[in-house]
Amino acid sequence: MNANAVAATGGGHRGGREERDSEFVDKLVHINRVAKVVKGGKRFGFAALVVIGDQKGRVGFGHGKAREVPEAIRKATESAKRNLTRVALREGRTLHHDIAGRHGAGRVYLRAAPAGTGIIAGGPMRAVFETLGIQDVVAKSIGSSNPYNMVIRRVRLRRAATSRCRRCSRAVSAATPKRWLNKQYARFSRFSEFTTMAKAAKTIKVEQTHSAIRRHHSQRATLIGLKLNKIGRVTELQDTPAVRGMIAKVQHLVRVVDEK
Repeated sequence: MNANAVAATGGGHRGGREERDSEFVDKLVHINRVAKVVKGGKRFGFAALVVIGDQKGRVGFGHGKAREVPEAIRKATESAKRNLTRVALREGRTLHHDIAGRHGAGRVYLRAAPAGTGIIAGGPMRAVFETLGIQDVVAKSIGSSNPYNMVIRRVRLRRAATSRCRRCSRAVSAATPKRWLNKQYARFSRFSEFTTMAKAAKTIKVEQTHSAIRRHHSQRATLIGLKLNKIGRVTELQDTPAVRGMIAKVQHLVRVVDEK
């Protein structure tokens, strides 16, 4: 396949091709023609960027180079399979909470969405979401539009979100009643006062009691995930382990005012 054939297929975007002999679905995000100047002239090659996933919470990306397009795609697909990562999804369709981050010269904002919203994203973002299995999400990318940077930003953000959910789960498990008297878990004492009541509640009302100015950026991001941005604001959230973990992380900035 030459460069003209690639251009005729829409600038190298094939939209997605499913592997029937595998559980994975792969999408070709970008293909670029590169040239190397040698003594006898120019030697042309192709570089492919592929995203692969099982649409059940696993996703990976890979990069491959070759003299022909099919070989470059094959190398990129094999590389993506070796770099799969698992991402925690809420109800198997969306994110647990909003995420904001940056990589290089670009920034990305991801927001969890209610059922029926669909994937509001384009380009490399949509390829990552579709292979990951996310059905409802709102995304916005600001800054660099390089496909490689955009894919790396999204995959790294999901890894960070998964590790954050695991840390929150450990924080909640550490605040069980049997361990409240242990000095090792004294820092959870304020959170443990309402943990027992919150477990039996379906919703929790959380109020921001202190300002997030001069706080660590991760704490500010957690407040945004709780839909809080100023002192005195009250928000009603679903009573889930993820929400409890976020409250535990910023327990010095918020308090629970009511549970139903």
